Amino acid sequence: MVPIKVLKHRLKCITICSTSIFFILSICPAIVLSQDFTKTEKVSSKTKIGLNIGSYGIQTEYKLPLKEKQKISIKAGLFLMNFRQAISLNLAQESSLKVEPNFQSFGVSLKAERPLNNWLIIYFESRMFLKQKWQLNLSTKDGIDLNGLRIEASDFGQIDAALKWWFLQPGIGLEIGKNNTNKRINVTATIASFYMGSPKLNLSYEGFLETTTLQETIPQIENNMRNYSFYPAMSLNLTYRLTKSQK
Repeated sequence: MVPIKVLKHRLKCITICSTSIFFILSICPAIVLSQDFTKTEKVSSKTKIGLNIGSYGIQTEYKLPLKEKQKISIKAGLFLMNFRQAISLNLAQESSLKVEPNFQSFGVSLKAERPLNNWLIIYFESRMFLKQKWQLNLSTKDGIDLNGLRIEASDFGQIDAALKWWFLQPGIGLEIGKNNTNKRINVTATIASFYMGSPKLNLSYEGFLETTTLQETIPQIENNMRNYSFYPAMSLNLTYRLTKSQK
């Protein structure tokens, strides 16, 4: 039998998701595969594929507008991100810090966009994370100096930090650049901001931090991190129409 607390949590998640989707539809991000759904004429001449590279990863799109003079288009898709690259920081002589990030995310997205003029498109997007892992591992092989305080490698040990945001993250953005319907290739740029919600921080460590009361301050750290809940995103977009335009 599922506990009542779990049922309440699931009901809350479903409610938030439904509200977000309804909000996007009523006013009408990594690898993303997306499909546009609109009402249309001349479907084949408007079919496009796209490649977006930005601060949130890599995104590919398949666009099929269904209306000659489109007002609103809807995109549904999948996104994926995987970043694991160790970084070694030389802080000073015989002082170094090794940072090992493990960033992984996967989920679905829903996007509604509307052109404001020939050069500007506004869009609203909601991303639902089916998986998100934002982890950092800190260690040192030489020891570190903190304002004159020397901590040897054996005393430093390891620090593992894991951060988790809301599984549903709404965002708003602008696409800048002219989409010339007479050209098969178009280049645009986007700027956006996503609201990540309240963070959940999990810390595990061994070494000198075991003698501190760091665990007791985690709620305060999480509260302070709410000031950084808005994630800015930028991308450069290249689109290619698969067929020639119909006159």
